[in-house]
Amino acid sequence: MSHKMKTIMVSLEEAFNEANQIGLWAVELTNKSSNPEKIRLTHPYVDNSKIVGRDDDISSVKRMLSSSDNKTDLPVIGIVGMGGQGKTTLAQLVYKDDTVVRHFDERIWVCVYDDFKVERLLNEMLQSLGNRVEMTNREALVKELKKKTKRKKRCLLVLDDVWNEKNDEWES
Repeated sequence: MSHKMKTIMVSLEEAFNEANQIGLWAVELTNKSSNPEKIRLTHPYVDNSKIVGRDDDISSVKRMLSSSDNKTDLPVIGIVGMGGQGKTTLAQLVYKDDTVVRHFDERIWVCVYDDFKVERLLNEMLQSLGNRVEMTNREALVKELKKKTKRKKRCLLVLDDVWNEKNDEWES
């Protein structure tokens, strides 16, 4: 048994070293913490020169975004997977793609993380559109967001780092 355990450990170390060589890193898979020091706030900007092999994924998401009839449906595209697989990077690459920039009148990026407060999310949407006012009243926030997007034909909203699975909170 000891020999088997040593063999497994060597195999895991080799896999770890190979992963590090190609730019992968270890991700701690524990419960999300509300500790502000551990919150990973994402943004829509990424250095393309460090990304390889995502062209097919980018094309697929772009095709889905541009093929829907925004007058009759509201497309929702979920990018799901384990931590560290590049979901945020894929969203960043699509968000800043020239075709996507031209296709949408407005683009909004909001990092959701564990703090799923509708008012905070609405404020961040407004901030992304250039509104610097912090409001706490949900009705006022919704009115302002409607006003900001009223004359826009197409708006892209990216909700990144979403972990909340509570339907009642999503409904609100």
